[in-house]
Amino acid sequence: MTDPGFLFVALRVAFSSVNGALGVRPDAFFRESAPQPVLDAVTFGRPVAS
Repeated sequence: MTDPGFLFVALRVAFSSVNGALGVRPDAFFRESAPQPVLDAVTFGRPVAS
């Protein structure tokens, strides 16, 4: 458990759970700033807010 990536993954899981419970959607900033190949590859999760 000394791997720094472990903490990152743990925090992402925690925030994903909280955001899911609240029904929060990703900010439009992420859609505008992410490269198109990334947007094409991510076909799961909540839709991005307008």
